[in-house]
Amino acid sequence: MPSSYPLGNTIRLTAHFAYPDTGVAFDPDTVTIRVRNPNFEVTKPVALRDSQGYYHCDVVGDVAGVWYWRVDSTNPVSGGERSFTVVESKFPNAP
Repeated sequence: MPSSYPLGNTIRLTAHFAYPDTGVAFDPDTVTIRVRNPNFEVTKPVALRDSQGYYHCDVVGDVAGVWYWRVDSTNPVSGGERSFTVVESKFPNAP
């Protein structure tokens, strides 16, 4: 996943859950994703299951700046945080 995206793009956030000792994917009981935009507004988009152990959600990068997101799960409990940057185009009115 790139670390920067043009303003207004839809950004797919992905999460993968696997046992560290075997690498076998598993589905936790719950998956929660929280996203914080540069204006400190936090949303909780729905985590969609793609296949066993793989989840995603889509967010629109409608504010320029650094965005942070966190994924948490229960049974087993785990979590992690990442970030990405939304940048304004250097070409005004670009399609």
